[in-house]
Amino acid sequence: MWTLPQVFCVHPEHGMLHVGWCEVMISVGNKAIDVAPNGILFGHVSGYRNTPGAPVGLPAWEFATQAAEQ
Repeated sequence: MWTLPQVFCVHPEHGMLHVGWCEVMISVGNKAIDVAPNGILFGHVSGYRNTPGAPVGLPAWEFATQAAEQ
């Protein structure tokens, strides 16, 4: 099962400027057409979880809260 942070994580300091940290949120508005235990397909773009060596990001809402506090 996917968790919300696995879908909506961003870089802890730079938000979406580092897309390698953006988990599957890189769909750029495309609708999900297939959801599997380890991947989500958005047309010809896909996102995967548990990719070896992938960085762990910060949930986007926590990043927004921290940015607002600064």
